[in-house]
Amino acid sequence: MRSTSVGQRLKWAREQAGWTVRELAQRAGLASSSVTDVELGNRTPKTDTVERLAMALKVEPCWLAYGDGRSPEGWRKEVNEETEHPPH
Repeated sequence: MRSTSVGQRLKWAREQAGWTVRELAQRAGLASSSVTDVELGNRTPKTDTVERLAMALKVEPCWLAYGDGRSPEGWRKEVNEETEHPPH
């Protein structure tokens, strides 16, 4: 399986929830720019930020931050499909 970043996992989880960046930011009590910066890899989130995002998204903080622990349903299948069939 290919390695993913916190930003990739955050974006995937947000999209699975059907939320915009703004909606996630509001639910987590963060600025929209903070969420965008993490998704784009421009910022490494602090522990409390990861916990707020994970709580809002109902995912494990350890998975969101490091890709460890219990991953959300559908995560591995979608990541494996992207690895096997990368976009052209």
